[in-house]
Amino acid sequence: MIQSQMMNNLLTEILHVGSQQMKKFKAHQQNENSLRSLEQCYGLQSLILKHGSSEKQDHYAPVLSHFDTATAKTQIKLW
Repeated sequence: MIQSQMMNNLLTEILHVGSQQMKKFKAHQQNENSLRSLEQCYGLQSLILKHGSSEKQDHYAPVLSHFDTATAKTQIKLW
């Protein structure tokens, strides 16, 4: 009886640790996806600013100027 209780406790602990590791992995994946999205945003920003019409540049400039690459990457990694 005591042995089966110990086995149940061990299995519960294994499941708990596995669940925590899965949450960390998913959070890491979300950070990576966010960074990729951010980098794609900056790629679009540079295309718009280099090759876009002046109308598009004027339209997007205020929004794009709010982004700071280093700060945004740091904030995403801290999430």
